[in-house]
Amino acid sequence: MPITPLTGTDTFQTWFNTTNSLISTVNGVTVYNIAGSTGIGVTLTSGIATISNTGVLSFNGTTGSVVGVGSINGSTGSVNLVAGSNITITQSGNTYTFASGGGVSGSVVTSFNGLTGGVTGIVAINAGSGINVSVGTAPTISNTGVLSINTATGAITNVAKTDTAQTFTELQTFTSGISLSGGLTLSDMPGIITVNNPTTTKYGIITVISGVTGYITYDTGSFNVAIGSGALENSGAADCIAIGLSSLQNSPYNIGNISIGKYSMSGGSVAGSYNIGIGVGSLVFLGVASNNIAIGANACDALDSGNQNIGIGSDALGAVVTGSENLALGHQSLLTNTGSFNVSIGDRSMTSNIAGENNVAVGHMALRPKSVGGNNVAIGKDAGRFRTATGTSTNTGATGSIYIGYDSRASASNNTNEIVIGSSALGIGSNTTVIGNTLTVATKIYGVYVSGQTAGTIASSGTIAPTLPITFVSGTTTISTITAPTGISTTGGQITLIPTGLWSTNTGGNIALATTAVVNKALIMTYDAQTTKWYPSY
Repeated sequence: MPITPLTGTDTFQTWFNTTNSLISTVNGVTVYNIAGSTGIGVTLTSGIATISNTGVLSFNGTTGSVVGVGSINGSTGSVNLVAGSNITITQSGNTYTFASGGGVSGSVVTSFNGLTGGVTGIVAINAGSGINVSVGTAPTISNTGVLSINTATGAITNVAKTDTAQTFTELQTFTSGISLSGGLTLSDMPGIITVNNPTTTKYGIITVISGVTGYITYDTGSFNVAIGSGALENSGAADCIAIGLSSLQNSPYNIGNISIGKYSMSGGSVAGSYNIGIGVGSLVFLGVASNNIAIGANACDALDSGNQNIGIGSDALGAVVTGSENLALGHQSLLTNTGSFNVSIGDRSMTSNIAGENNVAVGHMALRPKSVGGNNVAIGKDAGRFRTATGTSTNTGATGSIYIGYDSRASASNNTNEIVIGSSALGIGSNTTVIGNTLTVATKIYGVYVSGQTAGTIASSGTIAPTLPITFVSGTTTISTITAPTGISTTGGQITLIPTGLWSTNTGGNIALATTAVVNKALIMTYDAQTTKWYPSY
């Protein structure tokens, strides 16, 4: 096919897009016309066709000028960016910058979480009864008065807060209980704290005292009365009465104790029950002991485990630790005692009874001091206190002895079964009885003399030693010496010898007169302590 020559006025497009196609195929490839359209330009330079965009007239169905992106988060079509109040938008190329427009004034937020009106800072604050909320640059919350506590309505003042010390200057009424962990101080406010309608049987421990610091504590006790600073503090007592500074303090568990006086029952860990301590320091170191009565300053102050003791008087039974069922009446009566079943009545009577039991001492300083030994009776001022004729050495260790009368004395310490009756009477040893003193000139005893002993028998020899009031003597040997029995050797006395053999005596020893015994005829021998001789009756 002939090709139409390109004239000087023809453009490539007009030449190429003629009515009759010049070339329909090239090497078997169909040749199409290139035509520009709206917004598309086609230019030919040096045989090269350039296709360019002359402006987008339509985007996503929108005609005309298109600004920005046609779809954002599902929104299609034209998207406009509009700066709101106090917001600025700055464009730099394809970058948009959003910034705050400056300070806030007036109502910034008109509605937030249902709260309308001017709101600054945080949001929704609801004011309840007794609470005021004011909004400025920051919200202010204030208390306008508590309207109800424990169903009580109206303004309430002086209500304690947790872990905060409170001062009460007016009468307060608490109808739903008080919980105190740090104590309560009452200064110059004597009075009574009343608990109404308790919900449990445990009333706690109440302490009220004028002019000093007191406490209200609550442990495990119940039905107690405590008056005095520290009284019944840290105690698990029940049915107890404690009156006085620190009385019945630090007692883990006890029932029915009565403690009256400063420091009474306060020095130990009281676990005993039904004790009565009246006086400063009475029963101060009480432990597990029960059913004791101590009246007087420091009475029974060392008692730990002894039971059923009664000590009346300052320092009475003061050092008894384990003894039981003792009775001490008088200042320092039974002061140092570890025994049981003793009765001591009188100022400083039986002051040093160490381990002795079943003793009775009545009188000023009777059986003082007495250490060890039991079953003694001393009645009278200084009865049984001294020994020997000098009356200055103390009597200790007596057992089963009786001393009756002012200053009645033992012959020696550690005597047994020594009976001494009389004012200033002096005993003569174990298993002896003395009635009267050196001033006694006559003794009258009604009734038949009864020895109470069965006569024994000994054989005659150069020296014999009878021990009984009546003794049978057998044999035929001459007797030169008779050993004086206890008591007779120092004071003199008589014995009866009944011969059953043909013996005789001579003067070679301590017999003053030689004699020949007659069988079955009683021979009364009288001993004189001054001459140390025996005088026969025939």
